[in-house]
Amino acid sequence: MNDIIAYIVVVVCMVPLYLFRKKISFLFCPNDVIGKYIKRKYFAFYSLIPSFVIVAYVTARLRLLVEQSELLHSYENYVLIIALILLFSLLYLFGVVTDWFLYHSNDRYKNWRNNESNK
Repeated sequence: MNDIIAYIVVVVCMVPLYLFRKKISFLFCPNDVIGKYIKRKYFAFYSLIPSFVIVAYVTARLRLLVEQSELLHSYENYVLIIALILLFSLLYLFGVVTDWFLYHSNDRYKNWRNNESNK
């Protein structure tokens, strides 16, 4: 039963990411505007790594709390579901922040994005 709930939660978390993928447009811009290595660097350093660090810390704290409490011990697997929700939320949030940062610091990307929004 917990596996089914986890799969449903993952799907529910991925739907907003798919719908709002245009908000994180630096990943989808052409390589002549921003090179693919620079896109990977921005995504890794400003979105993936902070998200994983925060999720790892929160998950470790929640697991310690659940292990110490006898009443919450049966809900140990739900910590992973909470971690998945938090991971997808933080990936989206940090992706939007990275996109905003890149928009205000890179003129070629800013021009490309303005041209795309005018179409």
